Amino acid sequence: MIVAPQNFLERFEQEAHSPRPDPERLALFIAGAAYPDLDVARYQYELDEIARQVAKRMENLPAGRARATGFLNAIYGEIGFQGDEAHYYAPRNSCLNSVIDRRRGLPITLGLVYMALGRRLDLRVEGMGFPGHFMVRYRDGGGVWLLDPFYGRVVDVSQTSDYLSRLLDQPLNLPDHIFRPVTSISLILRVLNNLRNAYIRLDNYGMAAQVMSYLLVLMPTNASFWQERGLLYYQSEHWEETVHDLQRYFFLRGQLANLHQALEDDAAHSQLSHGDRNLLHIYRQADHMMQRLN
Repeated sequence: MIVAPQNFLERFEQEAHSPRPDPERLALFIAGAAYPDLDVARYQYELDEIARQVAKRMENLPAGRARATGFLNAIYGEIGFQGDEAHYYAPRNSCLNSVIDRRRGLPITLGLVYMALGRRLDLRVEGMGFPGHFMVRYRDGGGVWLLDPFYGRVVDVSQTSDYLSRLLDQPLNLPDHIFRPVTSISLILRVLNNLRNAYIRLDNYGMAAQVMSYLLVLMPTNASFWQERGLLYYQSEHWEETVHDLQRYFFLRGQLANLHQALEDDAAHSQLSHGDRNLLHIYRQADHMMQRLN
């Protein structure tokens, strides 16, 4: 079966199932799907070096808003990590190695950089998965602020709803639970969804299927993920993988027996939902092509 380079997918799985998964490492393992020669240790060292630069620029800043602003200004203004507005949906903006190399990315991958640097500097920098826009929360003895790594702004927590409403051009009233920091896994799920959508937008179904392999590591019993990867494999003419994934989809839906009956019996075929009848048609085509090739 065709998957992302095996070592990266295996390392991703090991890290994801560890007691405290590191989002920085998970993101670099994801990037390995597109960059098979990626050196994870090199990019961790690069973040170490950037953290030292940030520390120098924050020397003697007092706790509070001045220190929060200094942290953001060092990363956004001086070192130059900024949002890639011109090529927002490019897959490279979801690959942490490329974000580090280019100093450009999406809100969430830039937020990952801030979090990684915060850990190295013993700062409390947490990811905040607001609807439509990712930010990070900075806190120290002087207070709490939100940092927008994409646009380089410091936001008072009390102004979050107003800030996002203006940014997204729609009224927002954020519930209290939205102010909880994201977990490493929920953050990585968001990165993977962004990357999957970026490849689909480019009709790069093979790479989108590889991204789905990472999603299935995190959610192996999600039937819709097996269905989606099967359809992506079908689009990229990987027939054996299509058959495998659609069988898995029907199994998780408790309909594998119905699938086999529908292949032989028109009455059983008519009892499937419209969507599953379409899947059955695709399954038959893929199975036929696989038999021809074998």
